[in-house]
Amino acid sequence: MVRRIALVVACVCALGAFAPLGPAAAVAPPPADGTLSCFITGSAEMTPPLPVLSADAGTKAGKIQAKKSAITDCDATGVTGGKAGITGGTSDLKALTAPGGSCQQLGDVAFGGVPVDPTAQPLIKPSVKVKLTGTGPTGRPTTVATLTVENVAMTQGTLGFALTGTVKGTPGRNAFAGRTVTTNISPTNILELLGCMYGNPDPAVRSAISALLSPYGITPTVAPLGQFMYSSAGFLGIIPPSTITIT
Repeated sequence: MVRRIALVVACVCALGAFAPLGPAAAVAPPPADGTLSCFITGSAEMTPPLPVLSADAGTKAGKIQAKKSAITDCDATGVTGGKAGITGGTSDLKALTAPGGSCQQLGDVAFGGVPVDPTAQPLIKPSVKVKLTGTGPTGRPTTVATLTVENVAMTQGTLGFALTGTVKGTPGRNAFAGRTVTTNISPTNILELLGCMYGNPDPAVRSAISALLSPYGITPTVAPLGQFMYSSAGFLGIIPPSTITIT
């Protein structure tokens, strides 16, 4: 009897050895990495609005916030890894604005012959987060990467600015870790911007703005600037499209 039981057990074990295995676990792809170039559309709201004159600027920091700016038309040919190809996403910006900022200062740089100060940092404690999305195997939208951009610095241009920072994380473990993210913002609400700068007491600044607008029969309206609007399409072929890149 003992031998018979042992034989049955041995047969069962042998059959188990040949039992079909379950489906193999899917191997997760490596995190997305490489170079990426996209367009961006949105608006950055300023609280309080940027005053016309420096004399009216407050002594306290203001706030600037851009929620869920749309990232579109991505060129992801330089990207490897990730669970889907990147086609778009969103970007969020939060920061404090340095006390003393005004449209008078912007006008001095744009039209008054005052050079751009590359060391100036009009934004305090800027926080940038980027979500990159694509289409998954099932045809549904999927999040490919969520990025936190640190050490963000602002570079001013004539009528725009750029935000540059580094993606937080460990290379090989986190998507795009260590890569540089640059957002180039070219305001499309140019009439509002020029109107705010038109209050500049420098006659050269006012004359230059008038020369730009008079062929179109536009008289600028002087008022504080409450937002920067930017678009993937630019504006009338004069203002270039706004972009976001990872390099």
